Amino acid sequence: MDAHEPEQLDPRTAMELVTDTRARTGRALDVNNAVLYGVWGMAWVVGYLGIWLSVRGHSVYQAPSTWAFVVLGVGMVVALAVTAVTIGRAVRGVTGLSATSGTMYGWAWFISFACLYAINAGLGRAGASHAVIGLFASAGPVLVVSIMYLAGGALWRNTTMFVVGAWLALVNVVAVLVGVESFGLLMAIAGGGGFLVAALHEARRRRP
Repeated sequence: MDAHEPEQLDPRTAMELVTDTRARTGRALDVNNAVLYGVWGMAWVVGYLGIWLSVRGHSVYQAPSTWAFVVLGVGMVVALAVTAVTIGRAVRGVTGLSATSGTMYGWAWFISFACLYAINAGLGRAGASHAVIGLFASAGPVLVVSIMYLAGGALWRNTTMFVVGAWLALVNVVAVLVGVESFGLLMAIAGGGGFLVAALHEARRRRP
């Protein structure tokens, strides 16, 4: 055999190599979703309870207080940071389409939220009422997160992630229809609760 001729793999060895490569890639991309769901759940519960507490009890609707949006915003930023770090660690060292998809998905989070807050600021400058601004500022983040979870679930064929996205979308619609005064309470209980249930499910699934 020519010394420069590449070694030929028999079918069995080739199949074992492919299986091993898939297994190593799967382990590298094994994101601890229990942590992600838990962080988002706590951000949801605390943030939207703050929104509800700042508007309840008023005879005439008032936009949520600045402190309530600060609490919600900080919770969202922390959850986004944990998501970005977790996904970044998962795709580190992984090349090809998987790494590209993970990187693009991470950037999609930040781009979506940046656009969301820009639109909300534009509504204020356009003269939208406090009720409209408050409702959009509350429902907008839920819309973005639900879409991102639906997309992530479809991208990685993660049923739990897809179900969480669908659940958030449904709760968002119901909360908007129920009314701006009750939006925060419903979103904290049903939306945040959905995240926490998913976190418990993932924790049990990962338990050896």
